[in-house]
Amino acid sequence: QELAKGIIIQGENKERWNIEEENRIHVKSTKGGTFKEQIPANWFKVPVDSNTTEVSLKIEGKTAVEWEDVGLYLGKDADNYVAIQRKHRGGTEENLGMVNEMNGDANNGREQLKKVEDQDVEEMYFKLSREGNNVTSYYKVEGKDWTKLGETVENTTFIPEGDGQFYVAFGAMMDKNADGNTSYTFSELTVDGKKVPLTKDS
Repeated sequence: QELAKGIIIQGENKERWNIEEENRIHVKSTKGGTFKEQIPANWFKVPVDSNTTEVSLKIEGKTAVEWEDVGLYLGKDADNYVAIQRKHRGGTEENLGMVNEMNGDANNGREQLKKVEDQDVEEMYFKLSREGNNVTSYYKVEGKDWTKLGETVENTTFIPEGDGQFYVAFGAMMDKNADGNTSYTFSELTVDGKKVPLTKDS
């Protein structure tokens, strides 16, 4: 099995990802990041139309080491995006988080963190819903309805200008000093309600 045509991996580390079955990408958390000035690692980017209004993804696995995160992104690059993630923020606990980064700046309340009732569930679905520059994030576990995470945010820089490319992206990254080997699986990507293949011939 190979990656579907058009998918780009920014900061690829071939030893930390593989495909064993159709439409499922297995990864191990990789040293890197998208937050502020960090450099992405094994960040899977799927080109989408800049008019895209909704993306969703299933993620199996939960964060385990300091400064580890795994999630779903929508934007033009690693400095201009909105993301919903499972995040391990320096302590011993995982939270869900929504990050709203503009021109590399994710400060000033642009990161919302929340511990949720289903935090310990291994498999979660994430969704980003967009109206113009406003984005709302949602999560759910199997058998339950979508739940909104935090407040709707405005991002004035994440949509590309001119010939720039808009992406839905996903990845699992950790701090450069972390010693983590957490495994994750990405599957069931949808864009505006349509299934998007992650592997060839699917």
